[in-house]
Amino acid sequence: MNNINITGRIGSNPEVKKTQSGKSVMQINLAVKRDKEVTDWIPVVLWNQSADFIGQYAKKGDLIEVSGRLQSRSYESQGQKRTVLEVIANNTAILSHSDKQQNNSGGNPYPAQNQRQNGYNEPSQPEWGNPIEITSEDLPF
Repeated sequence: MNNINITGRIGSNPEVKKTQSGKSVMQINLAVKRDKEVTDWIPVVLWNQSADFIGQYAKKGDLIEVSGRLQSRSYESQGQKRTVLEVIANNTAILSHSDKQQNNSGGNPYPAQNQRQNGYNEPSQPEWGNPIEITSEDLPF
């Protein structure tokens, strides 16, 4: 099974590009902590709705979660063959915005919405602090 889940901070402001056929595509690098002293920079490729979502709502320094698959590709540069490993994202979620953005804007600069993009619309999440009514019919057992 080729499944990967990573959580990290976006290394630079995301930029959506368009292919000749009009599909959205974006490549970002995520800073992912390996341990207290080491950070790995993981290249991530996002397509279509995921690219548009991250491009519109995320900025440098935001913490995001990505799930997808690991893919290798080879190319030639200056006569040398090079191989790159990158994550091809299937699902993305913005977990938090950088403190710098929130401090500069006086709050969350993003619209009140569910900030997860995975190809379908999820129901909106309840506000924190408001009680949630759960009945026995809601339990799966």
